[in-house]
Amino acid sequence: MVAFCRRVPQRMDFHYTFAPFFAIFTAGGAVILYILMFISLWTIGALLIRNGRNAGSVVMGIAMVVGGCSSFAFAIHLSIIPYFEQWRPVTGGLKQLLHAISLVAAYTYWYFLYYCALVSALLLGNWLPPNRRKTFIVCLALPLMVLLVYHLCTKPLWIVNVGEIRIIAGLYMMASCLFFIASWLRGTTTLIKRLYLRTMLVSTTALLWSYMVDFLGMSRIVFDSAGFRIESNGLWEYNYLIILWLLLFFIFFGVKYGIWGIKLRFEREKHDYSMKALTLGTSILNHSIKNELSKINYLNERAQSNIRLNHQATAIEQLEIVEDVTRHMLNMVDRIKEKTNDIHLVERHHQVEELIQYTVLTLDPILEANRMKLETQLEAKGLLWCDAEHMKEAITNVMMNALDAMKPGEGVLVLATKLVKNQLVIEVKDNGCGIPKDQMDKVFDPFFTTKRSSTSFGLGLSYCYGVMQKHGGSVYIAETSPGVGTTVCLQFPRNRFQLREEG
Repeated sequence: MVAFCRRVPQRMDFHYTFAPFFAIFTAGGAVILYILMFISLWTIGALLIRNGRNAGSVVMGIAMVVGGCSSFAFAIHLSIIPYFEQWRPVTGGLKQLLHAISLVAAYTYWYFLYYCALVSALLLGNWLPPNRRKTFIVCLALPLMVLLVYHLCTKPLWIVNVGEIRIIAGLYMMASCLFFIASWLRGTTTLIKRLYLRTMLVSTTALLWSYMVDFLGMSRIVFDSAGFRIESNGLWEYNYLIILWLLLFFIFFGVKYGIWGIKLRFEREKHDYSMKALTLGTSILNHSIKNELSKINYLNERAQSNIRLNHQATAIEQLEIVEDVTRHMLNMVDRIKEKTNDIHLVERHHQVEELIQYTVLTLDPILEANRMKLETQLEAKGLLWCDAEHMKEAITNVMMNALDAMKPGEGVLVLATKLVKNQLVIEVKDNGCGIPKDQMDKVFDPFFTTKRSSTSFGLGLSYCYGVMQKHGGSVYIAETSPGVGTTVCLQFPRNRFQLREEG
């Protein structure tokens, strides 16, 4: 690295100081360019924060905002102040305020960019235990906070010493890249692997570039009344290339395929609009009540039949199941927020077998009435960190869809739990009518249904999709074939499940 010291004044000759690319710009053009550099990153960040499907996407948006802080800090001195001084001098309190803002922006970028990137990588890949997520995030910030406080207490505030943060920033940067790569490698489906591949490529490229240019390529930045002085190899002047790369990559893949969760959000914009317009909370509640009432109806008929046959013990068992179903329905009424499309989770550790047992027990009357068989294959047993009520409802919805797809007297339903790459998968397989190819991209749409019944709202899989997204997992059609059947899977992150070894 060839280090040299360059003073960048507030008024400057852009033809002399900048690389040839910048030489084609007038001073006013350079103002626009520098402003566009940080606005581009902040716009991407705002879109991710607003539309990201999970916490990882939101934190990636914050990382973009932090990444734009360096361009913003430079733009204040290179563009904003010179631009306004064309009409009148910027002096006094306003000038001091702008200097202070640029300094804060610089510290934010050089101390916290890779922290945000690492947290985003951990959250996007679901590497953190859900019940200790906040603790891990705080602990990751502590070394940087200590280093920053030490610097502010022992060094001049107007000097950002990049050299003293270089090593720890490099460690955070390498950890971020490794977790992005690991998330891609452990993807369980082609769709998920492609999503993580795009995220990994653009994220690692941007992180490596910024570290090479702004951390290895710089020694320190000194802010003073005349502007700022950079000790560097001059590569920072080409940062517009990586910002342009991020912007084009984000626009292309964000709109066409999906990256950092933004595509999924765009795909769901029409869903969100429909749900809000028709009061999704109330609709889902009606859907849940309809399912539970159908169970109660079957149980009531069986209880009455057993009472007439003087099978009192069996009738009492069925009435006890009615009590469980009623309690679950009341919990759902309380848990689905009125007049909102949000799904609120109350998470605890629950035995997977108990969640499965409840669903099987409550659906048994429907299976018996339709002369269908149920097989359970519980290979994975243990504790799942989840919201029990929403998970019971999600599993019930998938199973109800499977029952509706099968013919009475011929249906065979298989409910299994297994580990796929150390991730818990709850699998529901039926031998029903299958899903036509032209409807595959609509099955998770709210209010879409192939059932002709007026009581079918088309919210079952859409609700499951929302529940699994809240849990950091996914629901997907593993396989389907018309006339053969369908397999639907609920997949959870590995850090939510603790396998119980059979001893």
